[in-house]
Amino acid sequence: MRGRPRAHITFLCRLMFLWALGFDLLLAQSPTFQTSAQKLLNLVKYRLHPSERLQELARTLAGQSGNDNLRQDLIDYVWL
Repeated sequence: MRGRPRAHITFLCRLMFLWALGFDLLLAQSPTFQTSAQKLLNLVKYRLHPSERLQELARTLAGQSGNDNLRQDLIDYVWL
């Protein structure tokens, strides 16, 4: 996290806090933004906890289920 502006870190922390408080329940009520919000949360995980996100991506990509976000997950996996 070195070199990032303090406001950026504060924003990411607040977003993760909202998610922990049940942000996903709010998204379920508004499916219009659900995909975009999930992508943003994945970006936050990618930035804050790269090793955990890498493990999550590995599990997702190894699974046989259909993945709507396959392209972005592959890009993230390669970058991590």
